[in-house]
Amino acid sequence: MKTQEKVTIVLSGLAFILSVITFAIAYTRFEMPDLNTGSFLVSVLAVLVTFLLGWQIYNAVGVKRELEKFEEKINGYKTEINTIIDKKVTESERKIEYENFQNLARISFEFYGQFNFLSLLSNVELSSRLPLLMGAIIYGSYIEDMEKEVLESYRRIIDIFRETVRTNENEIRAMDNEVKENLLRKIRLFPNIFEFRELERILESE
Repeated sequence: MKTQEKVTIVLSGLAFILSVITFAIAYTRFEMPDLNTGSFLVSVLAVLVTFLLGWQIYNAVGVKRELEKFEEKINGYKTEINTIIDKKVTESERKIEYENFQNLARISFEFYGQFNFLSLLSNVELSSRLPLLMGAIIYGSYIEDMEKEVLESYRRIIDIFRETVRTNENEIRAMDNEVKENLLRKIRLFPNIFEFRELERILESE
């Protein structure tokens, strides 16, 4: 049992005992020489009751503080739970977004194949051919678990891109500055694609 509870019980017990004694004295009209027994006991009882009330108020304030601490703890738990929930929701949204992007990348990459993309490249100007090849490589880089045919097409596109850059270095250097800047902007958006590094070097050279 807590100390506060013990003190409350003792004070309440004393107040009850003094009340009984006061009642008994008043009923029997017992008096002590040179002492107004009834008044004395009433005074003691009043002091005791006052102290008891003060003690109860003190306990009430203590309970309020404990409740405030408990509320703070609950709010902390709520914040922690909300943080965990937000994290899980964000992870789920990212997963869904990534899966959707995977599907989009696969569809976009297959779009190139539907129109005999590789066979048409020879008739396209270099300033347009490079962005087309880069687009196919970008989409392909996001596809996981490629089927054999898709993987072969992707590797073939990379080989053609490398060969195009290697055999047209001088023409790339002579391109319009705006075309160069557009190509560099696209390259910098995808720093993880290693195949673009050689083209980046040529575009940034004098």
